[in-house]
Amino acid sequence: MIFGVLCAVRGAGETALVTALDGAAGRVTVERRCADVAELLAAAAAGVGRIAVVSAALPRLDREAVAQLHAARVRVLALTHPAGGQVERMLALGVDAVVDDATAAVGLVAAVLALGEAADEDLLAGAGPEATDPTPGELGAADPDAAAPTGRMIAVWGPTGAPGRSTLALNLAAELAGSVGVPGPGTSPSGGPRGALIIDADTYGGTIAQLAGLLDESPGLAAAARAAGQGTLDLAALARLTPVLSPGLRVLTGISRANRWPELPASALEVVWEIARSLAAWTVVDCGFCLEQDEALSYDTHAPRRNAATLSALEAADVVVVVGSGDPVGIQRLVRGLTDLASLPVPVTARRVVVVNRVRSSAAGPRPGDAIGASLGRFAGVDAPHLVPDDRGGVDAATLRGVTLRESSSGSPARRAIAAIAAGLEQPARAAALAARLTRQTGRVRIYLPATLLDLVPTDAGARPDLAPRRAHAVTRALRELFPDADEEGLEFAASLAAADDSLELLGATPGAPRRRLVLTADVADTAVHTRTDGDDVPSAVEVTAVVTWDQIACGHVDEPGAADDVLAALTGADAAVEQLDERDLLWYDVSELDAIGS
Repeated sequence: MIFGVLCAVRGAGETALVTALDGAAGRVTVERRCADVAELLAAAAAGVGRIAVVSAALPRLDREAVAQLHAARVRVLALTHPAGGQVERMLALGVDAVVDDATAAVGLVAAVLALGEAADEDLLAGAGPEATDPTPGELGAADPDAAAPTGRMIAVWGPTGAPGRSTLALNLAAELAGSVGVPGPGTSPSGGPRGALIIDADTYGGTIAQLAGLLDESPGLAAAARAAGQGTLDLAALARLTPVLSPGLRVLTGISRANRWPELPASALEVVWEIARSLAAWTVVDCGFCLEQDEALSYDTHAPRRNAATLSALEAADVVVVVGSGDPVGIQRLVRGLTDLASLPVPVTARRVVVVNRVRSSAAGPRPGDAIGASLGRFAGVDAPHLVPDDRGGVDAATLRGVTLRESSSGSPARRAIAAIAAGLEQPARAAALAARLTRQTGRVRIYLPATLLDLVPTDAGARPDLAPRRAHAVTRALRELFPDADEEGLEFAASLAAADDSLELLGATPGAPRRRLVLTADVADTAVHTRTDGDDVPSAVEVTAVVTWDQIACGHVDEPGAADDVLAALTGADAAVEQLDERDLLWYDVSELDAIGS
């Protein structure tokens, strides 16, 4: 077989090279002598040659150009000079082979023939040029001592409609950074990456820099992609582009203007993702909403990909976190988005975690979790989505300060939900352990206070009175021992049910209270909560020894009005009514909505 060669070689040796190739016993023919990269790419796109022989010093030869040659099924052989790091740079660009430019003509011809034969073998096997490794021996090879990346990558994506994707991505990275420890200059003493890295890859409206309180005029991702395209990006270079936001957490900011998206080609970002895995144990990429690939409608030749950053991140990720908003419009968009994600032309094989953000009863009904779960189960086949409650006050405070929820509102309901998601991603078996550690780190514990609707009535001054010390319920050691296989959410549910039973007893002792049970969820100082030592047979029971103020209340759960008859009957001792109450779900209300419950 005769191999057609495209020659783009600079210098006095170009003529001798062409002569040697043309004289290779009829097995090689020089199809085109290209003056620059543009002519080389045009010839490759036209299907003129099978192998491109290029000079390492050829202007505008970068990773994107090599990727375009590979897309045209053209193999690339680079002529390099031993000095100046040209060999390493060419291999970083993704060329198929490198040869010393001082090699004799016979050696050059042999290298071209070897590359052509390898191309034929891969063609028969169905593999493309991009699937091959550099030829060993005199053709060059990757460093065998280079450590394989060990970090994991999470792509956070959500459909259009501002579901809070960037806020979730930043805070998810912060929680993962806290769970895996504080990094050194890039790796841990044992050699593996530690900490977390948040990358803003939203090419439509990236906001990570603003959320983190950074200036957005120096897009780190564009600089990293540019270095990757030139073959100069390594671990140290990426570390210099990623400032430390907080212990263990680095950030790679995105483009400051949407019209700069051509600076983020997929061929360069693939290198960024790989090196990021060596820099951090967790790389969290905030992706843009759009998944379209319509470049072929606008270009007759190779086209830049408007959504290359998002598609590349989704393809490279180990986990894809899909974020939707907890309202009817947001759920509809989420269902359609999951369908779009499943039909992408790029292979997305990562595990998917569905998160519904800003969950609130005012937008999703009195039982938002049940309603959202039923809708996603019916229309998208999603079981048990993760729910993040609407916590506008906590999120706004963190945004105003330019910090994460972990730093500003450690007891925030949204922060706790995101921490649970991070625990499940890190290692599902450690989710409960992390939740317990959160209590020790923050000095706060979540409790479930039995109450009545009279506790919501304001005083003459217009404010609700503080809640007096009382018996409450929490996830205790005794409760964990009773249900060793339950997850954290199940244990919290058990504690809240026990608090609902205590609320019924309070109603029996408070004749004037409306006949509806009320359980208030609060995050209080752990010094104010003590395990009961009076022989209490309820394993979740604790004693709250200090007043609970309303700024410590996260939310409330209350019976629907129709439960009043069952409550009355249960208070008279009717077993059937007690069983009926056990079957009823208490309705969730954010603390800001408690005034709307009424009597």
